[in-house]
Amino acid sequence: MSPGNSYPYFKPLDLMILALSAAVLLALGGTPGKESRRISLAVHHGAEVIETALPSSTLFTVDGDIGPVTVEVDGYRVRIADSPCPGQDCVRRGWIDKPGDVVICVPSGIFAVIGTGGMKLDAVSY
Repeated sequence: MSPGNSYPYFKPLDLMILALSAAVLLALGGTPGKESRRISLAVHHGAEVIETALPSSTLFTVDGDIGPVTVEVDGYRVRIADSPCPGQDCVRRGWIDKPGDVVICVPSGIFAVIGTGGMKLDAVSY
């Protein structure tokens, strides 16, 4: 290192290349995250499937085998807010928010799954 060099580790051109690379990445969409993937919610009851794109903010009711089940969607989070089932395990499960997460109300025969694009279930059993 010469005595007049004020950049001991980087030269000015190195910093310009780094800044240009960062600008190109940002212009091309940056790093992939939830916003760059198509995320959806599928609520299943028998042969009926209700699909919703995420993010969303909604509250809807699905007629289950033992009564109405209320599903709440808040952004990328989904939960069963109310169910007539005796154990309330589905309500206590709380929020799900990652692709592949599932919340199930077995007595009502309803389950909700968060998926990305072409995600398909390989089997369902009751």
